Parts: sequence; structure tokens; C-alpha cells
Amino acid sequence: MSSGEFIGNNMEFTVDVISDVIIYFNKVGNDSDTEKYPDSSDTSKTSTAKRISIRPNQTIQLVEENGIAFKDSVTILINTEYTERRELAMLNSIKLRTTVSGTTIRVRWHGGY
Repeated sequence: MSSGEFIGNNMEFTVDVISDVIIYFNKVGNDSDTEKYPDSSDTSKTSTAKRISIRPNQTIQLVEENGIAFKDSVTILINTEYTERRELAMLNSIKLRTTVSGTTIRVRWHGGY
């Protein structure tokens, strides 16, 4: 069981170019510019996120959750925290789209199984 379920976890990264970045909460892998694997200690690949906070230093968009693209993306404004809580459908992954090169994104989450 991951400590992320109880105390949560966080990550901070900078996206050098305008692009999409997928954060996988339930996969193990090596981080790249476009894919992040924040809970690499979860070798069973079963952890999810049921509460997330996203804080970018530039305006970004949340364009997809669990592999399903939104009809209209959620805009997360510069230096503003976006928070989402889930009770039923846990988050396995999210896709964020940057709008400015050199965007720093901070993500805090609490997991579930």
C-alpha cells in the first residue's frame, strides 16, 4: 500500500515547451518531458488519486482524465490552485496542456485504491 493514500504526495516539474503532459497515478515508469509517473513505489500499479490540487505558474489546461478527453478543457489560471475531489471514479491519469514555455506545475494528491 502506498503512503500516498494516507499522507498524500506531491510533485513539481517544469515543462520546457508548449505541450501535453500525462500524469499516470497508477503506472510505474520513468519520467519524461511528456509523461510523469509520480508513485513509482506502487509496484502493484493499483493506486489512484481521489483528491488533487494543481498549481501552475502559468495558465494551463486540464484536457483529459482517465484517458477521456473533455469536450471543453478546464482552464487553470496562472498562480491559481485548482482542486478536485472524487468519491467514485478515481483518477488513474490526467492530461495537462501548457500554454507557455517554461511552465512550472505543482501537483498534490491523495490516493485511493
